[in-house]
Amino acid sequence: MPKVHKKSPLLSGKAIGSRIRAVRLERGLSQVELAKAIGSHQTALSQVEVGKRGASLNQVLRLCQALKVPPEKILGESEHQAASPQLRQSRVMRRLERIESLPPAKHRALLQMVDAFIEKHGRQDATAA
Repeated sequence: MPKVHKKSPLLSGKAIGSRIRAVRLERGLSQVELAKAIGSHQTALSQVEVGKRGASLNQVLRLCQALKVPPEKILGESEHQAASPQLRQSRVMRRLERIESLPPAKHRALLQMVDAFIEKHGRQDATAA
């Protein structure tokens, strides 16, 4: 598993939580079992699933590993991306690996830029809908 800087930003939203819950249930896992698999507590996982608590990038990656799904399954995907899951997964995983190899300061800077982009464009998309 790639190492993620300990202070990775929180990814919040009920959509992410509901996707985590849906995949967990598809896999037949309880919250207790999944929380144990990622080194967390059931109460923390429950709060993430209902959108009361955010998940760090590191937590999302651990969840993906435990649930055996690509990050896009938890983070969401566009219709175009859904058309070619193997290609999408390999591109995303290569990028994640390259990001993980950055020095900590550059890693933080990149994550801040990504967060700012998502924050800006996520709000615009929400108002357009």
